[in-house]
Amino acid sequence: MDRLKEFWDKEVSKEHKHFVSEMSQEKKIRQVDSFIYNVLDRFDNKSDITALDWGCGGGLLSNEMTRAFKKVYVTDISDESIKEAIKYCQGFADGIINPYNGHDWHRFNIDLIVAYAVIWHFPGLDFFKKTLDIWTNKIKPKHIAIQIKEIDSDKECASVETAGYYKTGYLEGLLLRKDKVVSMFKSNGYSNVYHNVGETQQGVKLGYYLFTKKTSFNKGSMGQHCKVIYDENFKCGKGSTYNDYFWCNARGGVTIGQNTLIGPNVTILSTNHVIKNIDIEQNANDNNSWCKGDSSKRVIFDPVTIGNDVWIGAGVIILSGSNIPDKCVIGAGCVITKSNSRGLKPGYIVVPDTKLRVLNTRANIE
Repeated sequence: MDRLKEFWDKEVSKEHKHFVSEMSQEKKIRQVDSFIYNVLDRFDNKSDITALDWGCGGGLLSNEMTRAFKKVYVTDISDESIKEAIKYCQGFADGIINPYNGHDWHRFNIDLIVAYAVIWHFPGLDFFKKTLDIWTNKIKPKHIAIQIKEIDSDKECASVETAGYYKTGYLEGLLLRKDKVVSMFKSNGYSNVYHNVGETQQGVKLGYYLFTKKTSFNKGSMGQHCKVIYDENFKCGKGSTYNDYFWCNARGGVTIGQNTLIGPNVTILSTNHVIKNIDIEQNANDNNSWCKGDSSKRVIFDPVTIGNDVWIGAGVIILSGSNIPDKCVIGAGCVITKSNSRGLKPGYIVVPDTKLRVLNTRANIE
């Protein structure tokens, strides 16, 4: 983050920093509508998606996105433009994020990054590559949707003089080769690519892209509304299936064997909070003075292991450090912990304590 901020502050001259408010409203609306039609309308489950509008500018696109997406956060590429974003977006955005504050990005649970038009204004290919590193190695969303100006050339990129394309004060237009862009995303694990060519502006094509990350878990038999965060730490054998609303935090590592069946509404957590030291704030933000932004000082990482041919019933919660051997059956509603899973052996069947205790009768309630 600091590298990118330094690059912007030192390498980009003040007169080249821009704000979308300088563009005509008619042109903004036409371009936003085109981006929605070509890219965002491909999502059928918008109400389940948390999006980050990177380069929100005047907030026209992010305002439209809030009508359909679960949550919409916004950010921009400089301190100046973030201040402008606060003016435009604070009334409807779920949060305005400064990308240079050293965030633990995973706490935002970003599913989709949207970079509409902003890449045109990047000061060069190096800036694009550094931003791409933040997207793919820090935030790690499942999807990244971008719009670029495409060039047919032997060069990786080119720039267009400001006077030819934008009003005074805009950055030079950054043009990129399609094959180079696709190659950079694929090398970072985003192998599923949708591409379409939009309108041509003064001889330059607008390229619309949607990149989807190739995940390491078996999603061929996934139900609806399932989610795995930190999926780079999630390993699963063949033939295992997950039913609706499966949710997993794999930050500490989660390994599932083959042919395991996981019921609906199952939760797996591979992390826990440090509670021994009362000086640590449980919900401290990234600028907490005690931990200095290092969440590992208030979080314990303890891997979860689930064996082969295991059946996990509906609503089961599996906490960090748990180990479920092969062929076990975990009854609906069980809470599996590191300590109580130590007594499990292959083939065990466990159920929660189903004894009912009468608290009162309705007739006796005063």
